[in-house]
Amino acid sequence: MEFKLGEFFCGPGGIALGAIKCGVVVSPEGETFSVRPDWATDYDLDTCETFSRNIHKKELTQDSNVIHEDIRKINIQQLQKCDGFAFGFPCNDFSV
Repeated sequence: MEFKLGEFFCGPGGIALGAIKCGVVVSPEGETFSVRPDWATDYDLDTCETFSRNIHKKELTQDSNVIHEDIRKINIQQLQKCDGFAFGFPCNDFSV
């Protein structure tokens, strides 16, 4: 089973990279599990570009799954459904 990860305050992709590097986990019953970074948001343009290149292997202008926007302006209801969320530290703690 592949779990889709959504990230707020993604930064350059440290959490997503950790999920990718984790690889595939096989349960004692033989089930396989992995995490795929699906979409991400950040306010900083440079970090969005870095995330797109390093995680999705695309340029930001061609990556509709990385959203460069103020979190207050993002319509959360329109984000693709995912199986889990990650929040980049410390950005979410200091954002208004």
